[in-house]
Amino acid sequence: MREKNPKLKQITLGMAWTILALWSLYPFVWLFSSHGINVLSDVGEAGAFLILDLTTKIGFSVLLLYYLAEEAQTTFLTHERI
Repeated sequence: MREKNPKLKQITLGMAWTILALWSLYPFVWLFSSHGINVLSDVGEAGAFLILDLTTKIGFSVLLLYYLAEEAQTTFLTHERI
């Protein structure tokens, strides 16, 4: 049976909420673009999607790597050395 790790659960929930929050911004960019109510220009729309793509994909990956490195360091420091 797998051991439950509360820190891993906290990290997983944090990452899920991060994805949900960032992905929920995509429809708003579309709404304000020329396809919706035409507040953003085509360049503004492309820029907004570019920023969202970079934030959601690269930012998420960096955040995940940070959490994994932190967990690996914590695991390494808590194990006794032979």
